[in-house]
Amino acid sequence: MAVSLAKILEALKQHPEMSELISLENLTHFVNLTSLVRPFMDLAQPDGPLQRLPVAIYDFLRVSLELEGNVVKLLWETFCDVIWNIEWNESLQRELGHRYIPYFLKHGQCCGLTFHCFLPPISACFECERNLRGAKEITVPRELVELVPVSITVFSRDFGPLPATSVSLYCRECHTRYYHNYYIHQNATKRTYYKEQPHYIHSTEHIFIDEQTCEMFTLMMVNAWYVPPASFNL
Repeated sequence: MAVSLAKILEALKQHPEMSELISLENLTHFVNLTSLVRPFMDLAQPDGPLQRLPVAIYDFLRVSLELEGNVVKLLWETFCDVIWNIEWNESLQRELGHRYIPYFLKHGQCCGLTFHCFLPPISACFECERNLRGAKEITVPRELVELVPVSITVFSRDFGPLPATSVSLYCRECHTRYYHNYYIHQNATKRTYYKEQPHYIHSTEHIFIDEQTCEMFTLMMVNAWYVPPASFNL
């Protein structure tokens, strides 16, 4: 769910000088856009707000909202905690998508940012954790590294086809590479899908389709095959 206006106004009370630098409308846009690029921030630091915005996100916000660079920096310093406490999920994307997808199409791609960014659902290797389970020594989770972004196309019922990004991460210890829908392990000989069914299905290498679109096509096929009983009397 998008951040409420009440929380924005509450933060403004603590920093009244910000009201002279940016309108309330643009401030709301800043908070919402920054919330939508949260997956890209998680790649840099998943466990807390960044001290500084990555250059790509900084440029995207500056150009999209036509703000001075120092204003973008001040806004992030002021509202980073509020933004980080917003739960990023697919409901947030659906709520804000129609309003902010044009920003991503116009300014996001040149900054390497897309409306959809699919990450592995974990940040530490559970293959290593499973292999070490039962060991007497205290083990540190194996952090996933070697980020590989791939340009893809996403088909969704709500927004149609959109350019997007799919990111995979790698464990150097057990040589497992993790993707959004599955992971490849045992010396790249085995693919295992996660237990939880994702909302977006990785249908081919560069195509993702949301489950609502799949259900829609299934129902259309069933309806197309159905022959009304009355037609047999013709």
